[in-house]
Amino acid sequence: MFKKVVVMSSLFVLSPVQAKENIIDWGVYGKIGSYSVEDPEGSSGSEVVFLPGAKVVFPISRRGRQFVAGVELIDFSLDASESDVSQDVKGYRIWGGYEHQFSISRNFKIWTGAGLALDSVSYENRYTIDTDGYLDEEFDDRDESNAGITLYALTMFDMGRSSVWHPGIGVYIDSPFGDGVKSLGGTVQIIFD
Repeated sequence: MFKKVVVMSSLFVLSPVQAKENIIDWGVYGKIGSYSVEDPEGSSGSEVVFLPGAKVVFPISRRGRQFVAGVELIDFSLDASESDVSQDVKGYRIWGGYEHQFSISRNFKIWTGAGLALDSVSYENRYTIDTDGYLDEEFDDRDESNAGITLYALTMFDMGRSSVWHPGIGVYIDSPFGDGVKSLGGTVQIIFD
């Protein structure tokens, strides 16, 4: 928990100071999507949840290209069934990647991005139930760090040249390289200059 607070605080304290010099931009976002777990004990169901995050944007000297880094919270629960493992999933994801802008028209531009992510997650209260709804099998809690990939596309809305904030919407997919958290959904974000 302490690590999460330190990372989130660092992004919000350091980013606005540097953003005034146009070195970096920063933003906050929320993801709403279907989250599930690649579990070594079997399949898991999925749950639609809203999870927050923050990111910093490092523009490259060439227009329409930038590096990004972010952190987001992971916190959801999955229900048990005869074949699905129930679990409470809590942790955080740190990710970094590259974004490229495609101009569809003068006023409509799409940013696409790809990046690598590192999750630090605890999986607790893991069990399955039988056909009558009683406890069938219990599994040990586990704490893991997993690497994965994140892919996304989004569009930002221009609020005018004097505006210091820009809202955006998009879609994303997060997938682990092995066991871990995977998700697919939409995102809403605000970027500050």
